[in-house]
Parts: sequence; C-alpha cells; structure tokens
Amino acid sequence: MEVSPVQERRSFGDALALWRSRRGMTKKALAEAMGYDPSYISHIESGRYPAGDDFAHRAEATLSAGGEL
Repeated sequence: MEVSPVQERRSFGDALALWRSRRGMTKKALAEAMGYDPSYISHIESGRYPAGDDFAHRAEATLSAGGEL
C-alpha cells in the first residue's frame, strides 16, 4: 500500500510530537533549540507543512530520537 504525501507528513508530525512530549519540551522550547519559529513546529506536527531534510536532521539531533525521525 502506497503512503500519500499527506499521510507521510502526518506520520512525521505525529512522531515529532511524540518525541517532543517524551523530552518534556514545549513547541516553543523545541523551536528555540532548533532555530525555528514555534508556529513552524505546529505546522509540521499538524501535517500542514512537510518537513525538509534539514528540519528532520535538526529535530533528530535535538530530541535524540534514536533515528526515528
């Protein structure tokens, strides 16, 4: 079964929200740590915007998600 771009964005957003929560970080705290605006984090988590490679790598490094992002 093929995954649509919207489903893929949503899946990444769900994983990002999960790891952010596990680390006890607010969207604002994660955004500051990564160098992004908090509203951008919200857009990624909701699936409205796709996460680029740079964003995904920064999120992985910031959240120490064990390669899940």
